[in-house]
Amino acid sequence: NCIPSVVSYTSYPSLIISIFSGLPLIYPFNIFSTIGLSASAQSKDCNCSTCNSNSSGSDTMKNEISKNVLSGKKLVTCGDSFTAYTNATFDSGIYYGKDKTYPYLIGLRNNMNVVNLAISGSTMASSDYSENNFVNGIYENIPNDADYILIKYGINDENGSIPIGNINSTDITTFYGAWNVVMNAIITAHPLAKIGIIVTNGLTSHGDQPNNSYYANAIIQIAAKYGIPTLNEWNDPNVPLLNRTGRTDVISEIKTIRNNTFRVGSDNTHPNYLAHEYESTFVEDFLRRL
Repeated sequence: NCIPSVVSYTSYPSLIISIFSGLPLIYPFNIFSTIGLSASAQSKDCNCSTCNSNSSGSDTMKNEISKNVLSGKKLVTCGDSFTAYTNATFDSGIYYGKDKTYPYLIGLRNNMNVVNLAISGSTMASSDYSENNFVNGIYENIPNDADYILIKYGINDENGSIPIGNINSTDITTFYGAWNVVMNAIITAHPLAKIGIIVTNGLTSHGDQPNNSYYANAIIQIAAKYGIPTLNEWNDPNVPLLNRTGRTDVISEIKTIRNNTFRVGSDNTHPNYLAHEYESTFVEDFLRRL
């Protein structure tokens, strides 16, 4: 068997590493390409079956490593200002002028087609509190070819004092009822789409337990009813801490740091672009597990 004598770096033509004769070199995969150096390991003059075999195996392994289940897929996001708005916009590229929110950040990293249906101030239920109610037709704008659908509502339903209602209700003026109507419709229209529900941060605690939110509990119960996975940003200790959460297990000093770091300003507690960048990483991980 021959021994490759030169490793050439195609991205760095000035860098050449000579391998001393007699050292066994085995390339089960192209490790340099894997870490982004675009390197090729080859013998200068060799065309033997061993080298050709190693090269073929390298290409196969590289293709497997680079495979991305999200690439080329259509992501549809539905929600309120926590999905629609932040304090920075893209200054170039396909999302030029759009707010740097987590859906677009995920889309850019993974070559996804993002349709963001989120509207600031919107509610899940039908209510005069907002002119934008998800149940009143917004969900019907989800494209037929959606691959992934994320739904994140509740803040403005709570702000508008929309009644929780009954979990079996179809009264769209109640929180439960609106969820029932839209979940039945979305699953029926998009039976193959991978759907996830985000239990939103930004809610308010209710009852005797400081981490308890009637609206968060309702979202969790609706998700279970329809067999939909959840990402609980409100009070799950296994989800990285955001601002405006119901986490009582975290000491107040740390919550204050998070709240100050991740809000738009002292008088605006919406997530800033740093919060969206932070959130986008674990929302992306959630998508991969759907």
